[in-house]
Amino acid sequence: MHHKRIAAQKTISFPAWAKHADASSMLLQILYCLSVELEIDPKVYQMKKDHALWIFFPYSYFLCDSFWDEYGVCAAFISQQYPISFYGMIGEMESAELQAICSEDQKQILLQKRNISGKDFGQMGELCVKIQVEDLEELEDLYQILQYLTYRSNYLPIRRSIHNQDKFSDFTEVDPNTFYRYLIFECQEQKISFLQSLSVEQQKYLWMLFLNDQVSVMEFEYLVEKLQEKEEISLFQWELALRLALSEKGITISYDNEDFRVTDANGLRLRFDYRTGSAAEKVFLKILFPVVPERN
Repeated sequence: MHHKRIAAQKTISFPAWAKHADASSMLLQILYCLSVELEIDPKVYQMKKDHALWIFFPYSYFLCDSFWDEYGVCAAFISQQYPISFYGMIGEMESAELQAICSEDQKQILLQKRNISGKDFGQMGELCVKIQVEDLEELEDLYQILQYLTYRSNYLPIRRSIHNQDKFSDFTEVDPNTFYRYLIFECQEQKISFLQSLSVEQQKYLWMLFLNDQVSVMEFEYLVEKLQEKEEISLFQWELALRLALSEKGITISYDNEDFRVTDANGLRLRFDYRTGSAAEKVFLKILFPVVPERN
């Protein structure tokens, strides 16, 4: 939007290890590490007309030289497949840009600072990462994936699709049989269970699979296992997701003394059994009856 001039630039060598990396995996890694370092969950915006994603880290602040030391090589490698630039604000409300450009022979990297005035700068705030993705279907996939990126979790749950099936080859995953694919970040010590990385919307989708088609996905198996082993895991988010799914389906739950009745939108009663039911059924009943009520 603004015409920017080169404020400063330097050249560094392109290391051999980077030539064999996976650009898609490295892109997620660099965005996750930025989120961890800044302790900010990014806000992601899609501009289909420009084939671009803008990943914004509000209230962020960093030193440019330290930024290049940590992310310069990765940015140059990524740019060969997904052109990437780093925007922000400097000084008196001046827009600035950082860019890493790899030489055609992959031997050198040109690190550039750009701004309107052409004066060098050492600090930048309000970081916003721009990524160009030519394929619109791939752009949409990446947009959906980044919605759930958070520095609070070492796991990123993504939908299994044709576009990302062979991508992110540098990542290990929790279990190939789970409904979502859970990418594991190694930037910091693992904090929480991969089940806790799911958003309410993602958990709601798993409940809808159960309510619509009686499908009990592997995530419920893991959840039952953790509950049986009395591991620390909050059921409240799963309960909230279930409430949203029940409301959408028009399913109601009523209690009568020690009995309960689950009725669908047509008034038909739905029956559940903890002993013989699926893992999803067990979690469903556990949420309905978390504890045995005391008798007077």
